Amino acid sequence: MRAAMLHTMAVEGHRSLSEFLSRAVLYETVRLEARHNDGDQFTRMSEVRIPRGRPLEHHSRDDGR
Repeated sequence: MRAAMLHTMAVEGHRSLSEFLSRAVLYETVRLEARHNDGDQFTRMSEVRIPRGRPLEHHSRDDGR
């Protein structure tokens, strides 16, 4: 990811990793809207909390603990 950003900075115009990632997320959002929402923007859901981090997984332990 960093290599792609660095190798294309001059020709694509992104000036930081943050800008590169923002463009990538925007591109994916537009793709998903086209595929799953007839090309319309998804409805904003500001009151819905987005989960952070990986979900907790419960593993059984073999050592009896």
